Amino acid sequence: MEINLLLQGLFLSPLLYIFISSTKSLKDISWYILKNNMSEYILNTLLLVIIAMIVSLIIGTFLAYYEVMYKLKLSKLFKQINILAFCIPSYILGYIYYDFFSSFLYYHFNISYDITNIYVVGILLGISFYPYVYIFARSYLKKIPASIILSSYILGKSRLETFFKIVLPLLKKSLILAILLVFIETINSYGLVSFFGIQVFSTGIYKLYKTSYDLTGAYFISSILVLFLIILIRYIFKILKQDRKYVLEYSKIEYEVKKISKLEEILVSIITLIIFLISFLFPLIYLLRWAFYTYKLVDYEVLFKLSKNTFLISVVASFCIIIFTIFVLEINRLNEKKYFTLFYISYAIPGIIVSISILNLFISLDNLISTKYLYITNLGASLILAYIFRFSVISYSNISSNISKIGKNYYYSSLLLAKSKLKTVFLIDIPMLLPSIISSFILLFIEIAKELPIAAINGRIETLAIRIDKYSADENISYVAIPSLIIILFCFVFTIIKNYLEEKNVL
Repeated sequence: MEINLLLQGLFLSPLLYIFISSTKSLKDISWYILKNNMSEYILNTLLLVIIAMIVSLIIGTFLAYYEVMYKLKLSKLFKQINILAFCIPSYILGYIYYDFFSSFLYYHFNISYDITNIYVVGILLGISFYPYVYIFARSYLKKIPASIILSSYILGKSRLETFFKIVLPLLKKSLILAILLVFIETINSYGLVSFFGIQVFSTGIYKLYKTSYDLTGAYFISSILVLFLIILIRYIFKILKQDRKYVLEYSKIEYEVKKISKLEEILVSIITLIIFLISFLFPLIYLLRWAFYTYKLVDYEVLFKLSKNTFLISVVASFCIIIFTIFVLEINRLNEKKYFTLFYISYAIPGIIVSISILNLFISLDNLISTKYLYITNLGASLILAYIFRFSVISYSNISSNISKIGKNYYYSSLLLAKSKLKTVFLIDIPMLLPSIISSFILLFIEIAKELPIAAINGRIETLAIRIDKYSADENISYVAIPSLIIILFCFVFTIIKNYLEEKNVL
């Protein structure tokens, strides 16, 4: 009980720090920014979220539905490529399409288009985040009982009626969770909206923190956003809990994947390949084009150091998060879901807020020791803690669901055989939880390698994402090519490994 209270206190400390700090008096510049920009922050953020959610929902559901429910000749290929949009961060996607429409088309065809508006940003974010919807929808579509679909067809319902009246209602829970993730990631996005000059909460917080040097103003905006996110998540979880009252009797009959007409299959294949082209292939080719022009100007010694930093931080942070998650789950063995809401709230808080609060907490601790040096802050622990605070939900949800499936019999049998809890964890739990641990590690590595706001605010250890942000701020967009390609390579390798292990039923 005492350990739980301590952990909850530590985890809530950044939130409490935000709310307490927001009660101090604001500077005049902060009042001016809030008075003139707050309504713009709210409206732009809401519009951006709505566009991103609609785009990701349509793309993700479409891809998952046709991959699972129908027999396509290229289905194996689609299974591999539909997930690759995860490999390219949204801010890199924005740099590429901005340069293509404003510079490339003008240079080669004497035409250009201004895409620096909120609608394009929302579409790009939707394209970048649709894999969340795709993964959730595909997973749940495979679990829909075949008897329900067959009954619908026997009763004379068309495919379209079956989709809207049967499939979509059954997918409601998974789609709500997926859309919630898209919502959170859109709120958290900083690099893309900042580059396109869109005024939203994340850019407003960054402006107050970096430009006006007003921490209180940054915390004030943060507290409003955090409070809204907490209320929203609690409300969504309440809705999801109500759905648990209704239980379906699943049939063991396997759903027979249906064939579709050749014309429909061609159209579906073309749309899928266009989505792949826009979300991954074209950006990759464009980055290679930039790399061809800039590779001689790159300081490869610095690039190697940045790549090493990014890789090591991602690996170390991922391991720390998994160790922390296993520890939390072990001390709450009777209630694996105890921390789920808390972790989800911490994930919902934008990285820029997390980094500012934890960094200033460490600076406050350093000031208690010495006013001349930042002993604790310079260790880089604040960066790792910020990642733990924000991304624990990824490993927690993955590993806790696996613990629920395994049950508690093996765990308690080991204890009855006089094995200590530590030995039980290493000899029983970890081997049985290894698939979910590997899956969590891969997902965490990809998320941390791409993360910009936390790394940019902390700034103690420079990563590839920070260097990319500096190049874009200096308008040296083509210089982002090689650092971006390295991030994509890291993410691509881990994504391929995950797909391979899933095909072999290891995960």
